[in-house]
Amino acid sequence: MIILAIVILLMTGIYFFAGPKNKFQYIILLYMMSIALLMAVSTVYLYKLTNYSFSFFLESKVYQFINLFKPGVTELSRFHNLCIGLLMLLSALFVLLFTRAKHLFWLLCVPVLYFLVTNDPEITYILFLRTNVPGVSPLLSWFVEYNRYLCTALFVFYTLLPFGVILKIILRTRIYSYRKDCAIYAACFALFDVFVYLVFFRGIFKSILFSNVDLLKFPHSLPDISEMDMLLPYSFIFIVLTVFVIITVFHPLLGWKVYSRREAAKNARMINQNMKNVLHTYKNAFLGIHRLADLADAYTREGGPDSQEKLLSCVEQLNQIASSNLESITHNIEMLKNVSLKFGFVNLVDCIESAVQNAALPDTIRVEKNYDQNALRSLRIYGDFDYLQEVFVNLLSNAEYALKKKRHPDPVIRIHLLVEPEICSIEIWDNGCGIERDQVRNVFKAFYSTKSTSSNFGLGLNYVESIVKLHHGNISAKSELGRYTSFQIVLPLYRKKEGGRRKK
Repeated sequence: MIILAIVILLMTGIYFFAGPKNKFQYIILLYMMSIALLMAVSTVYLYKLTNYSFSFFLESKVYQFINLFKPGVTELSRFHNLCIGLLMLLSALFVLLFTRAKHLFWLLCVPVLYFLVTNDPEITYILFLRTNVPGVSPLLSWFVEYNRYLCTALFVFYTLLPFGVILKIILRTRIYSYRKDCAIYAACFALFDVFVYLVFFRGIFKSILFSNVDLLKFPHSLPDISEMDMLLPYSFIFIVLTVFVIITVFHPLLGWKVYSRREAAKNARMINQNMKNVLHTYKNAFLGIHRLADLADAYTREGGPDSQEKLLSCVEQLNQIASSNLESITHNIEMLKNVSLKFGFVNLVDCIESAVQNAALPDTIRVEKNYDQNALRSLRIYGDFDYLQEVFVNLLSNAEYALKKKRHPDPVIRIHLLVEPEICSIEIWDNGCGIERDQVRNVFKAFYSTKSTSSNFGLGLNYVESIVKLHHGNISAKSELGRYTSFQIVLPLYRKKEGGRRKK
């Protein structure tokens, strides 16, 4: 198991530097490294106290190398406690990242310090001497008796803490993508919690857990190790690989950060070039125009009544192709021309209010605004005011179209602005005609449109998604045919601390 722990430490270390960069994922990786380190220390600790034989020759050699440093029970116990304390501290740090409550973090650090102090081998040795003399204080005896149960409860509490906090956020938040990403992290911590319980509380290492050793750090009873107990720790490598796959494929909370201006400009140029390349799909339309023009020229040279009818048919087809593509090309080229974002501080409330005014919605449509109280206190992000305003205008125009198509007697557009510790969400909801479920997943694709008029080109929402991604956010859609449609944009926060320092 020492070799297993070393392999996991190497894997997580490589992924730490080569994988996606995100502070939430850093905590996940450090959490896995701490569990692997705890496994290695626990294995050496267990081998020191028992006559267990090694399964692998290489593992025996590694153990012999460790013994060159002559670690005693005191040192191994202290390292064992430090690994558990590190797990507890990482749980508190993960809670800090999600809640942004520094006072709660420092409060959670106090029990960790208590755990390390009261379980330190030198402290427990002093307690051993004090409790084995006549006339010992009943309070001290009570403390020695029940402290191990308290520390066990603390370890269990901190192990379940990240999962509990994430579960609370999932039940409370109204941001769809935030809920999905939190669910991914909850699944990761659920795997960790199950493993820790089966291996350290019920499995091979339970006899050396601080709750099962005496004041001299020797187990109360020697462990009866079964074959299943030996094999169970090796399942952790599958858990690590599963977590790697999950965070690599889904990238939870990865995009919610502010990049440098150079990165933003590079992404803008890339998307600009890619979307210009999409316009080459119009090449077939121009080839059709060229072919029809050649046919019209040939019919003109032929003369005769049949040629005149054929010529009129060519002209009609030319008009159809031109009317369906010319306006689309003009609109899209203007929309895609010089997509160069000018980043600066944007007050989202002002941006939304300006978009509502520019959308020029008819008086028959009621616009309801529901802004989070935190948003009213000068909520700002780092982005381009004009392009964000265009995004909101586009979504409001889509809502207006849906309401007109349904002819709802009480047309309503609701704008919700929500604030979470790291992100904010802008939701634009309407009670219009809605979108069919199988079409919702396609609405952000280029040249896809649910509108039936010829002036809709299918690049509006694709363009909206591109601008949102340039701001390192994401956009999602929910709809029910005949009832409502909701678009929710999630953007990273960018605020200032007191004293003028930046706070992302």
